[in-house]
Amino acid sequence: MRFAHQIWISAGCSLLAAPLFAQDPNYFRLPQAKPSLGQLEIGHSYMLAPDVNFGGLGNIAVPTIYEEENGGARPSQGDLDPGRYDKFADGHVGQDYIVKTVDGFSYRERPKDGKTGYFGYKEDRQVDPSLENQDNLALHNFGSVASDASYKGDGSSGMGFDLNYKRFLSEKKGLGWTAGFNFSGFDSDFNDSVDAGLRGTKYLYELTGDDLAALPDNDAKDGKKPYNGDDIRDDKDKTFVSLNPDLISGMTPDQLDDYTHTVDGDIRFRSSMFSFRLGPTYNLDLTKRISLNFAAGVSSTYYSGTLDAIEFLNIEGLGQVGTTGLTKERNSDVLFGGYVETKAAYQLNERVNFYSGVQYQSSGNFNMAVDDYNVDVDLGSQMYVKTGFGVAF
Repeated sequence: MRFAHQIWISAGCSLLAAPLFAQDPNYFRLPQAKPSLGQLEIGHSYMLAPDVNFGGLGNIAVPTIYEEENGGARPSQGDLDPGRYDKFADGHVGQDYIVKTVDGFSYRERPKDGKTGYFGYKEDRQVDPSLENQDNLALHNFGSVASDASYKGDGSSGMGFDLNYKRFLSEKKGLGWTAGFNFSGFDSDFNDSVDAGLRGTKYLYELTGDDLAALPDNDAKDGKKPYNGDDIRDDKDKTFVSLNPDLISGMTPDQLDDYTHTVDGDIRFRSSMFSFRLGPTYNLDLTKRISLNFAAGVSSTYYSGTLDAIEFLNIEGLGQVGTTGLTKERNSDVLFGGYVETKAAYQLNERVNFYSGVQYQSSGNFNMAVDDYNVDVDLGSQMYVKTGFGVAF
């Protein structure tokens, strides 16, 4: 009974004291959370494409034949050898055959007289009497020589991802430090003609037979240019060339002046960038909801670039006569520099804000050399436009 009586007395005193404690403004309130000193920002970045310059364009090698590659005439491998076939920009020379029949069985036999009727060319001027006062067939291969010119790529900007962490030194959220990461990329293409000189090699084959003056219509199946002999030799064939060239020489400038050429380049450069930054930051509150933030510091960038390049040599009247083939190469480098950043933020609630701003970053130049090509990417004045959300914690 005494214990129950004490409980009733305590409860009554508490009810009488409640109005007195209620006058305290902190009565029955939970302690307020301390202002957050950290903030995580997540958003998108739009990088303005940097200047990309391509050099070394226009170098296309002159195709070669067996004699140039091995320093002598091609040896005979017997009648079953498929024989030679050399293709040039303005014709061809290949091994012809004689068809023989024995006991009803037909087979091909390669003549051993060092001549062939299986040749072709495109223009009258290719019948050339310049060597030892004999009629010769002149065939040519062409290439090009690059100039010192550089060519600016057509760049396209790209979207990226940006992550940033801030930590303020006091509850006033003025001075602090920041660390950030950015991933972005861009493309740059060049698809146009380039400045390149023409070079070439001349091959002279001795022409033998009757009625040479009638070429290129002689033996032509349709009676029209270009002349193309048959790979099967028969009694009607009257005109032949030597199977191996009698003279191989570089073309002179005067000879090259007779040809009109263009070199077309198709260059594609793809790149990606991983950037890290660290430095001090300062936050300035303009109103209760609007603030400005300034940051500056050091940066490092892992840069990776992939080059795809191919070029074509075209000569008027002959079409495409040369190409570099496809070049594909990837290279990377780590670049160091600095950055400056300015953002404006709007506070949506106590924890979340929306921000937008710009960042200027300088990381020097990225250089890449592949075969005859070189690529220079100017990352000395890179601009980013950023938007995203910040969360305080």
